[in-house]
Amino acid sequence: MAATKAAHYDNISKQLDAKDGGERFIYRLARSRQRQTEDVETFYGVNDEYGQLITDRKKAMKRWCGDFEKISTEEFSHPPIPQLPPTCGSIQPIPWKKPWPR
Repeated sequence: MAATKAAHYDNISKQLDAKDGGERFIYRLARSRQRQTEDVETFYGVNDEYGQLITDRKKAMKRWCGDFEKISTEEFSHPPIPQLPPTCGSIQPIPWKKPWPR
């Protein structure tokens, strides 16, 4: 393990010392390190029904699931959908013509 680690850092050192791509490698390395820190899941606070902050992830997930279940099954009032009378007879085809000449 130590030999592999030493070889890895030796390789990085050689890439950083290279004249043609050393500077670009530094920025690429910094960008990858920054992305690694962003991979940590962020936790947004959730309040319970009494307004207290829930810090336990499992309880917060249950709270989210409960809220989603509540809003997804709730029926909201809306105006009635207008109904048109049925079409009697056959439907006439719509004539098609080119919208512009070529």
